[in-house]
Amino acid sequence: MDIKSANEIIQHAINLCISRRLVEPESTILISIEAQLDFLKAIISGKLSDNGGLNNIIVGQYALREFEPGDMEFANVLYEVEEIVDLVKRRRLIL
Repeated sequence: MDIKSANEIIQHAINLCISRRLVEPESTILISIEAQLDFLKAIISGKLSDNGGLNNIIVGQYALREFEPGDMEFANVLYEVEEIVDLVKRRRLIL
């Protein structure tokens, strides 16, 4: 996976999150997911350095606990984001 693909997946996840927040604006889970996605996007784009923050991204856990099986579109994109986090942590996606 390259940076462009990672950014597209992250942006897609952000867009899906925003659309769900329109229905549930006070959802603490969606607020947390959006913040995590924004943080990851900033890291991927080089605007922030990691400093261990990648370990706090738990969108895959939210996907499993909160969105499967009722919202598989969102769950699947969150799993893709979790894979990006893993690639960055293992330095297989070079920033």
